Order: sequence, then structure tokens, then C-alpha cells
Amino acid sequence: MNILINIFVGIFAAYAFQKRSKPCGLGYWRGVAGAVGGVIPHLDILFYGIGGGFGLLHQYAETWSLIIAPILAWGAACGLSWVNKGYLPESPKTWQKFFVPILAAVLVSIFLGVMSENGVALIAPFWQAKLGFGILYSFDIGLLFGLLGFMVLAVVLPKARIELSQLALVLLVGYIGLATTFKFKAEAIADRYAQVMELEVEHIYALPQPLSPFYWRIIVKTTDERLHDTMVSLKRKNAIVVTPQTSPVRRAKAPYKPVHEAIWRIYNRFGFDEDNREFAKAAWRSDISKRLGWVSRFAVLKDFVTYDNKRCARFKDLRFEGIQHGNLGEYLLCQQSAAEQAEHKRNDGWLAYQAADDGAFLRLDPIY
Repeated sequence: MNILINIFVGIFAAYAFQKRSKPCGLGYWRGVAGAVGGVIPHLDILFYGIGGGFGLLHQYAETWSLIIAPILAWGAACGLSWVNKGYLPESPKTWQKFFVPILAAVLVSIFLGVMSENGVALIAPFWQAKLGFGILYSFDIGLLFGLLGFMVLAVVLPKARIELSQLALVLLVGYIGLATTFKFKAEAIADRYAQVMELEVEHIYALPQPLSPFYWRIIVKTTDERLHDTMVSLKRKNAIVVTPQTSPVRRAKAPYKPVHEAIWRIYNRFGFDEDNREFAKAAWRSDISKRLGWVSRFAVLKDFVTYDNKRCARFKDLRFEGIQHGNLGEYLLCQQSAAEQAEHKRNDGWLAYQAADDGAFLRLDPIY
């Protein structure tokens, strides 16, 4: 989830698990502890300091792991205790007092990560496979404003802070339950489409979208490596007609069609050029491509290019189709020459390059 959402949720989790009959003695520092707990999972951004490839593979992994969460919470608790001179015998701000609210915030943040489309590796570093139910969009605007409203109430009514925090978490669970029903509806649309088209389905993805919980992107992956893609609004009756006077917000909503007017786009993972498909398939089946499996599951072949004197297959993530930054979501899988492969001994001879902001491509060395 978005870091701001996790900070708010972390603060509510810190207070929700406090007993009014047993004051913790932390004061407003309990809220600070919850905010720190909400930030902890997002420390995975530091992995990008090691390298782009390393960061890509370890994002939503170790810092989101249920195994490592108590260790990170303990470290943060010791840090906050030290700042508050908790090492002094007379100080009530011991690391034990900070540990519970921080751990509660971290665990609730991890739970939201599992509910999002990104998913998290719950038992990293032992297994990097990510679990993501794709019920909430990671930056849910409605959820953010709802949490902000409760935060204002908690500041205005400090005596009701515990009850407001508990209510916020209960309503959060209810919101997730409601969004789950929308996801089921989106998956039902995909099922009907697959039946009508007589498709051999390998997997159905219903992806939440940022503007509203009623907006969904549906991708049907078939056994012949085709991706059938559409964007729908579950409540819209008529499509939005875009004119020069249409506001930017309505322009952003326009691609989401009513269910009965859904436009399905069909992509062949490896393109339709029979002469070059084998090269694209070899790139996709390479060791480095398999390691990128989770983040590249919606990628399709865009074209073939020569980069750094290597022949490359350029893939584009469907989720970034139509974005103004044309290179966003693109990456290259390039084949080394026999001489380079013998000299560098890089796995099976394939390299990956990720698109940079300036239109160039950066090699993801640390993936190896």
C-alpha cells in the first residue's frame, strides 16, 4: 500500500490495541510508534541503493515478511526508547512499551499489502513468492480520505482516540469486504467472456484501479500465451464521450467502459511475427526473465531492437499502456554473443535492461 495510507493505519493500529484501563505512559509517542511501524515495510526502497535489479526483486519482500517483522519492530522500538532515554531506570518509555504498537502497525500494513495488487512475500527471504489478492489499489484515494477524516476526529477528540481507532479498523475491514464483492463481479465478467469466446483460460486477473473501487482492469491469460485485456466500470450505464471540453478527471475515467460496452484488446505475448517469435520465446524463458516473473506477468512483446550491440526483445507492461511517459513499464531482454557469454559466464547468456526516465535503458546487473 501507499506509505501515507500505511502511516495513518499504523497510528490507528497503535491506539486500537491500547487498553484504557492500562495506560502505557507513552503519550503522543504511541502515535509516533504507530507511524514508524507503518513506514517500516516501505524501507524496501533502500534496496534500490544497491542496484535497480536488486531493488526490483526485493521490493515487497524482506521488509514485508512476517518472519522479519518482529526483528524490525524490535529495532525500531529500541531506537524510539533510546531517543526518549528509555534506558534510564525511572523512564516509562522502555523498548517493551514501544514494541507492541510498532509491531501492530507493521502487521496491519503487511495485511494491507496482501490485499493490494502488488502483493508481498510473507516468508521472505526463504521464499520470494508474493501473495496478493488484488482487492485494493495501493493508492486508494477514497480510503486515504476516509482515514484522514478519522485522523482529524482523533485529534479533535483525544479522549475518544482509542474508540475512534478501533472503529476505523473495523470500517477498514468492512471496506475490504465490500471491495471483495466488486472483485468477484469483475472476475465473473471475465468468466462470461471466456465462455463466449471459448477460451482455454490459464489465469484470470481482476486488478483494482486508482479512481474508484468500481473501476477494474480485467486480464484473461490463455494457454496459448495471449492476454485479453479490458477496463470496465461496474456501475456506469453509458460510456463517457470525450470532447475538447472534457475535464481531465472525466478523461481519466473514459477508458473504463460500461460492462455491456467493454472493449477487449488481445495481445500475443510473443508477437505475431513467426520469424522472430522463437527469439522472443527464448528471451521470455531465460533465467533472468523467470526471476522477473511476478513483476513482468503482464508484459507483452513490443518490438525487437539492438541495444549495446546486442539483439533484444523489448517487452511492455500492459498496465502502463497509454501512459504519457512512453517508456514506462518497458524493459529489454538481450542475448549475449557467444564470446561475451564465454567471457562473463552470465547464467544462460541473457541480460535484462530496465527503461530509464531519459529513454535509455539501465542494465539490471544485481539480478544475478
